[in-house]
Amino acid sequence: MSGTQLLPPMWTLEQGLVVVRAIQPESRVYGYHVCLGGGVMNRGHSDKDLDIFLLPMCNCDQDNSDPVTAIAWLEGLWGPAEDMTVQSDRYPHQFDEMYARKVKFSLPSGQRIDLFVMKGGS
Repeated sequence: MSGTQLLPPMWTLEQGLVVVRAIQPESRVYGYHVCLGGGVMNRGHSDKDLDIFLLPMCNCDQDNSDPVTAIAWLEGLWGPAEDMTVQSDRYPHQFDEMYARKVKFSLPSGQRIDLFVMKGGS
């Protein structure tokens, strides 16, 4: 490995848990639970991004979740959200019907957070 420098992962499980625990209490105001996913959850680190899922607190006809104001609240914390509706082989189109919104945040630190807001209701 001469000439190569090993870089630390962009996100670790510990860092991801800090983020999830910080936003979990307020997320309930918008009708959501917060879940961690992706490489950070599965491997304990990610060199790309932190995947966070917002799950509606009620999977019923009276779903009170509000993706628009939830994302606006997170933009106040993390900066502008960028829509992620571009199709790719890695994230097939057939899963789009599960999401109310898919956005990414590019933090000033250079780190990225991908936010997947799940649809509620039946």
